[in-house]
Amino acid sequence: MKRLTIVLLVVVAGLLLASCATGPAFVEQAIPDGQAIVYFYRPYRFFSSSLPISMMTKDGHVGTSMIAGEYCFYLTKPSSLKFWGEAGVPITPFTLDAAKGQSYFVKINIPDSFKLTLVPPETAQTEIAKCKLASQH
Repeated sequence: MKRLTIVLLVVVAGLLLASCATGPAFVEQAIPDGQAIVYFYRPYRFFSSSLPISMMTKDGHVGTSMIAGEYCFYLTKPSSLKFWGEAGVPITPFTLDAAKGQSYFVKINIPDSFKLTLVPPETAQTEIAKCKLASQH
């Protein structure tokens, strides 16, 4: 019985570590002339933490798929942009009017509402600082 308990603890620990974000910590990117940047981030929550999410726009995927505790960014020309996500269930589409030289922070709300929320930079900076750059999953 004791051996079974130890094996189960090792398996659970392995599963938890496998769902942890492992990329580099958040670093604000320089915005090239004539462009805007949109950061998508997903704060860590144990529930659904290993559920990968892919962000998309009409041009295709934005970055890579993300698990909880990760972020990605999207450089774009100023325009009206529509984003949505894939997470096994649809994530409510989100529209953003991106202006030249601006940074935007979009929080992915999983499992609360499966929607995207534009977050003020001062709030987002604190939240995204706890996230790692998404790596290929």
